[in-house]
Amino acid sequence: MPSNVQRTQTTRAAILQAAAELVQRHGSRHLTLLKVARQAGVSKGALTHHYPSKDLLLNDLIQHHLTAFSSTLEKSDLPYGVAYVRHGNHDGTRGLAHGLIAALGAHPAVMETIREHASNWQQHFHSVDANIARLATDGLWLAEVLGLPVPEGQDREQLLARMEELASGPQEKPGETP
Repeated sequence: MPSNVQRTQTTRAAILQAAAELVQRHGSRHLTLLKVARQAGVSKGALTHHYPSKDLLLNDLIQHHLTAFSSTLEKSDLPYGVAYVRHGNHDGTRGLAHGLIAALGAHPAVMETIREHASNWQQHFHSVDANIARLATDGLWLAEVLGLPVPEGQDREQLLARMEELASGPQEKPGETP
């Protein structure tokens, strides 16, 4: 029989998964606690026990998404910068990212969570080329989230390959000459 802690963790995971699916399909503006409860298969009371407000749920969802990305980077066998480029442009997260970015306009306090993770990621980029790759990855991701035109097909593959090449190059500190 699962303990209370295990049940709590399972319920919270189901709620976050349901919220992520709803945000990915419909965006954060259409997210309601009732819809999340139904999607997660829990009562609204159970949901509000864990997340008394939509703001807290969205903040935890963003925190969960950022922590998962950080974990992917840390567990990767690839050099950190290459993993950042490769996993930062993963097709499966675009819809969720789009919904979460939309939430920032309504919930600007969430930006602090994003800043903390970005600061941790930045510590792994020591060369000018690696920083160019990181910023290009962030720019490509944001352009896609905003629906701006981006390279597709073979052009995209060549761009990502070049970004990975930059990310895996010599690791001089910014300001140093190689």
